[in-house]
Amino acid sequence: MTMMHSRNSCKTLKCPKCNWHYKYQETLEIHMKEKHPDTEQTCIYCVTKQSHPKLARGESYMCGYKPYRCEVCNYSTTTKGNLSIHMQSDKHINNMQEIQSNGGSLSSPTVVKLPLFPGLGIS
Repeated sequence: MTMMHSRNSCKTLKCPKCNWHYKYQETLEIHMKEKHPDTEQTCIYCVTKQSHPKLARGESYMCGYKPYRCEVCNYSTTTKGNLSIHMQSDKHINNMQEIQSNGGSLSSPTVVKLPLFPGLGIS
């Protein structure tokens, strides 16, 4: 008789924040550091009211700051290139067509660069 195992049957350690399962404590700890960093950490740029620098490839702001935004789709990103890719996506094009068919006056995508200091109202 063969016993069927679920995908997570050998993964007994569960992340308390997102319900992912892990087999090893070390893997769970790495997950917690990467996906759920301590909320006590604050962004040095937000705290000191300095502008956020450009990011190197693959980096992200600790505070979640995403300066490039598409108001049509409520999409935001850290890079102008990703916003450009989004503007050509099927989702964005469909949203634009829907707005135009509903009598919306928006004929081209609106790109808004968010303030440098979110929450402080400083641009």
